[in-house]
Amino acid sequence: MRLGYAASIVVSVLTLAACYDKPVAERIAEHDRTRISWKETARFVSEEWIDSAVPSEFAMRALSRARQELGKESTSLERDPIPQDTLARLRRALAGARAFADTLDREIGSLDRASARRTLDRAPRYGGPAGSRPPVPR
Repeated sequence: MRLGYAASIVVSVLTLAACYDKPVAERIAEHDRTRISWKETARFVSEEWIDSAVPSEFAMRALSRARQELGKESTSLERDPIPQDTLARLRRALAGARAFADTLDREIGSLDRASARRTLDRAPRYGGPAGSRPPVPR
């Protein structure tokens, strides 16, 4: 039992070391991609639910998974030694993605398609770096 525990610690340390061997900019981009991917998953599933293309149970399971993965991303982000100003920006963006998924989960749970549509309409589709806004058309 002790050997298994020690082996799992060694694997964890090696995994973390491998992650931190990547340049900071690459790790920041990975955090952004993960957040955007799960937020867009929540959006897509919710849009499909609003259009009655998927059942409520499926949409709720998918949103539950998105919320779970965003939670894991939050833990991962806190362990990553990145500059504080960037960390703060990523935290805000991740909190926004989690709130988005939480809101959609509640609305689908209460079968409120109109509220879910409003939530989707209010949230920008742009998936750029945390804290950035889409370019303004001229």
